[in-house]
Amino acid sequence: LEDEQNYINIPCKMRRVKARDMAKVERRGPRGGRVEGHYEGGKKYYEVIDGVKHEITEDQIRYVQIFPDGRELEVNPLPRFNEIRVAKTIPRSRIEEFVIDGFYELWSETDNVALWKIAEKLMLEDKALVGLFSFGGFKAYTAIIYPVVKSLDGQKYYVMEVLLASQKKEFRGWMPIDKPIKTKRPPKKKAKEGLPTFQASLIA
Repeated sequence: LEDEQNYINIPCKMRRVKARDMAKVERRGPRGGRVEGHYEGGKKYYEVIDGVKHEITEDQIRYVQIFPDGRELEVNPLPRFNEIRVAKTIPRSRIEEFVIDGFYELWSETDNVALWKIAEKLMLEDKALVGLFSFGGFKAYTAIIYPVVKSLDGQKYYVMEVLLASQKKEFRGWMPIDKPIKTKRPPKKKAKEGLPTFQASLIA
């Protein structure tokens, strides 16, 4: 961090943020084993029992939902949703907790004025709508909806952005605000002599 008067150099560590599935579904064979699919002149399925693969047919596959407590429940696929089932609102600041799978836009060609009333309320409260959505099958998404506004030629326009997420971030490097963390620093790796340094640049 640098300005005209001060320069601060803070040693830090960085690692990939873990993500947790909000809903998990696995394939099982007729004897409860994990199912693998392979292309071998066509799609073939194998049930893995004690490390041994046994060929099965597609109609023998069943699907189980895995709950956080380890319970398993056999389930049928979801139909494709024709609507987003809004359940609650959250502060916009909480959006960063989710791993976003896709970005979409939502608009109305018949009730845009009524939709704007919802959008305006969300903007005033700095909140987003949260609901459930699925394209069908065995994957459901948390849908996060909030307005995006722009002005053009003196007229205000808006669209609703929809973020679809199936995972939440799990941060592990939480630090106390006012208490130093005492850890041993690993020794620095020595660079090989005679080699130039890789030249990195910003994309901006």
